[in-house]
Amino acid sequence: HVPIEKLGVFPSYINCQAMEADYQKVDIAAVKQKMGIPQNAIIVGGCGLLEWRKGIDIFNYTALQVLKARENVHFVWVGVHKKSEDYYHLKYDLQRMGIAEKVHLIEGSENIIDYTASFNLFFMSSREDPYPLVMIEAGLNKIPLICFENSGGAVDFVGELNELKIPYLDINKAAEKIVELVDNKQKRIELGEIFYKKAWAHDISVRGPEILNKLLEIDKI
Repeated sequence: HVPIEKLGVFPSYINCQAMEADYQKVDIAAVKQKMGIPQNAIIVGGCGLLEWRKGIDIFNYTALQVLKARENVHFVWVGVHKKSEDYYHLKYDLQRMGIAEKVHLIEGSENIIDYTASFNLFFMSSREDPYPLVMIEAGLNKIPLICFENSGGAVDFVGELNELKIPYLDINKAAEKIVELVDNKQKRIELGEIFYKKAWAHDISVRGPEILNKLLEIDKI
């Protein structure tokens, strides 16, 4: 019997202080070396299970377009299961597209921060995603996020940065924006600072009191 106007939806939250400390411990040079990526390369990251809604196929098709224009870019997707049939399908396509050496499919790992710490851009290629923690975590590491319109929570997280919201599944537009940011380090830095602030707005120290206040408000009904 809670009135509809009393209900609230709260986005995901993280422990920013603890995670920021974890990011600072990562040896990015070693991570790049482990993946076989040159130290001066720009890394575009993605993350998620190999399922339709996560859009890893879109991630790879976009990589193909970007790599036609820029050679100093590598794409890294974290979250694959290398014994799955889907993994072999992806490798099949990447090899025939001629970009298997530039698109790295990383097994799902508890040490995901080791990889996301090396990202320069985060490409949320999802067709649909509620409000994934990984995009907040990327923001905490000052990594700009690119997403598709009408794809879920990433659109809300990006907020006022409309240039980073690409028309739904428009691979060419996504590739153009990635190339633009690959070429403009200063723009990446400026956007990274904005996403850093967005991430801290999702810290448990902020979200916790908001949730508590809502519970107390409802308790008074």
